[in-house]
Amino acid sequence: MTAFELADKVVLITGGLGSATARTLLSRGARVGIMDLRPDTPEIAAGISSSNVVGFTADVCDRSALDDAVAHLCERFGRVDVAIANPGTMGQGSTLRATPAPAIDKVLAVNVTPPPHK
Repeated sequence: MTAFELADKVVLITGGLGSATARTLLSRGARVGIMDLRPDTPEIAAGISSSNVVGFTADVCDRSALDDAVAHLCERFGRVDVAIANPGTMGQGSTLRATPAPAIDKVLAVNVTPPPHK
């Protein structure tokens, strides 16, 4: 079986294990954007030591932040070919009944609900 190549593809990774995934994609020829809530996301991307990766600190539930990340990738790399939706969050209670409704709403918004389309 031949490994897939991503030469000249631009990939946006949202959340999760962005740096590990970015390294794999970079090794396959992709240019990569990592978007996560962590405030050190740009530094993590910079630590990968490649001019083909950029990091954004943003919330995937914030449509304008997502639009800004895509716009920045398009400005830097010309387009976005692939999006890897990899965010995740957990509730605050020890059981579903103990989890406040706003926390459940946040879990669903991050883990399940796609952002609205323009």
